[in-house]
Parts: sequence; C-alpha cells; structure tokens
Amino acid sequence: MRQNSKTRNMAVTGMLVAAGLIIPFITGHAFGVPGTVLLPMHLPVYLMGMLCGPLYGLIGGIITPVLSSILTGMPAPYPMLPVMIGELAVYGLLGGLFYHSGKLKIYPALLAAMIPGRIVHGIIFAIMMFAGSKPVTFASVFASNIDGIPGTVIQLILVPVCVKAFEKLMERESKQEAEGQMQNAGIQDMQTQTRQAEAEKPGQAEAADDLQAVREQAKQLIAEGKASFVVIRQNEIVYQDLGNGIRPIMKVMENNREILFDAVIVDKIVGKAAAILLTLGGASDIYGELMSRSAEDYLTERGKKVSYGRCIQVISNRTGDGICPMERAVAEIDDPVEGYEKLKETVKQLSRKAI
Repeated sequence: MRQNSKTRNMAVTGMLVAAGLIIPFITGHAFGVPGTVLLPMHLPVYLMGMLCGPLYGLIGGIITPVLSSILTGMPAPYPMLPVMIGELAVYGLLGGLFYHSGKLKIYPALLAAMIPGRIVHGIIFAIMMFAGSKPVTFASVFASNIDGIPGTVIQLILVPVCVKAFEKLMERESKQEAEGQMQNAGIQDMQTQTRQAEAEKPGQAEAADDLQAVREQAKQLIAEGKASFVVIRQNEIVYQDLGNGIRPIMKVMENNREILFDAVIVDKIVGKAAAILLTLGGASDIYGELMSRSAEDYLTERGKKVSYGRCIQVISNRTGDGICPMERAVAEIDDPVEGYEKLKETVKQLSRKAI
C-alpha cells in the first residue's frame, strides 16, 4: 500500500493543484470577485496537506500559485506571488503536520495552520513593499489580511466538510473493494494452492494440519470476544490478550518481545501500525480478521506470510468519523524502529488527552 498510497496522494494533489488554478480563474473572471477577498486558492492547498501529508501540502502550496501566475496572470508576479507562495506553503505544510499526522483534530489543526500562514502573508507583504520603495505601515499590512475575512470564513466551513467527505469516501471504497475481494476466486485459489504446496512438503503435512487447527482455535477466541490478539509458537497458543487496538502488541513489545520472533499471529485488526510492530518483533505469519491494504502491502514486501478475513482501505478510529490516529502517525513511516518510537509517542499523547 506504500506505493499505492504515494500514487493516491500524487493523484489527489494533482487534482487539487488543478482546482487551485481553475477556482480562482472562475471566481475572478466569471464573477469579478478579487482573489484577496474569497481566497479561492487556499482551500485546495489546505486539503493537500490535510489529506495527503505535509510534504504534498508544502509542494502544492508552492506550485499552485506559481502555475496560476504563469497560466492566468493571477497572482501578479509583484507583489502577490511571493506573498502567496510563502502563505500557501505554510498552510499546506502545517495542515499536514497537525492533522494528517494525527496530532490535532480538524478545527484546531486548521487554525494552527491558518494563523501562522496569515502572519507569514503580512511579513512577506511588508518586505515586498519595502523592497519596492513603497511606504509600509501597520495599517497597510493589516489591510492586506483584513480583506480576506470572507474567504477565511468560507475556509472554516468548507475545509472540515471536504476532509470528512473524502475520508468517508475512502472508507466506502475500501468496503466495496473488500466485498469484491471476498468474491475473487483467483485469490482464494492461490491461497489454497499455497496451503497445499506447504502441506505436500516432506514431513510437514501433519505439522501444517496442527497449525491450522490451532489457528482456527485462535480465530474462535476472537470471534467469541475472549481475545483480540493471539500468539502461536510451535503450534501452541502461548499468549492472548483482549486489549484494544495495538495495545496488546505494544505490551508484548515492552515486556516479552521474544515470543513474537518467528511466531504466527492472529489479530482482530491489523493496520500499518500493527504491521510495523509485528515486523520489528520478528513475527513470520500474520492473520487479521480485518486488515488494511497498507498493512498487507507492508508485510508482504517484507516477506511475511499474510492472510485475512477482510481487507479494507483504511482503519477507522473508534468513533468511525476519521482515520485511526495510530495509522495517521505511521502513514509516512516505513522503518520499523522509527515507527515503534512514533507509536509510543502517539500513545502517550493520546493518554494525556484522555486525562
């Protein structure tokens, strides 16, 4: 999913850059509303950062005004183009850092990006005026920001709506993909052939049957609500836990990591966060009743045996209104050690918020 995620982010960023060119052109030429009032280029840049991450937001915030200036003449090269490059780059970067990373919810993240962006707008505007030997006063800098109040109000309304709509769309698509995969006979045949090939190896037929029986026992524990995470070693269940999310894996990583090495894992939910931890622990065979695409690809790329009951695009948070904060935390991380440290930090932050 790492490559798929990059592809999706690039596609979404490209579409939003196009929107950042078209919307200002329409509002300016068709309706005659100055861009300094509605700030039509801001909305797509916020979305780039919050939906695709800080790097895409930063790049999109720079590229969009430059392309717009070249293709449509808006913004003017002086003084507004440098002003908008700096301002939009801040919006895209901070929007991604605060929301896409899971550090803040949508409205706090939006304000945390908006305020520094407007400050940068005023600073660069003052610098450009001074460099052009034009008088610069607090009033002129203030006026350069005050004109955009209608656009700011529009952003506060539309950005959260657009972000939530996109995330729900992704979740809906993931469910549809999962249903299609369940009907895909080719995948089932491949899994059957793999099991048969393993069972046909000399001396391994009986062991494979034993493992399958224990695996089914672990699945039954999860189905009955008696466990959410099960570790199997040498065809025996050696550990089980009923904790939520990645907490059972974190507990094992901190207290008894060695049991994960070359173990078979049966887990209720496996997202990329769980995949990173299990890879670091050395697990070799991972089954998830529910598994995300990013987890499947991450584990497969690292030579793990992977199977699942249902595969979806993203893992939602507990309230079902957004992406799981643990998944956000490691969305752009591949290194298991770095991911483990990031997840420990995220758990601490969420624990402090809950107090």
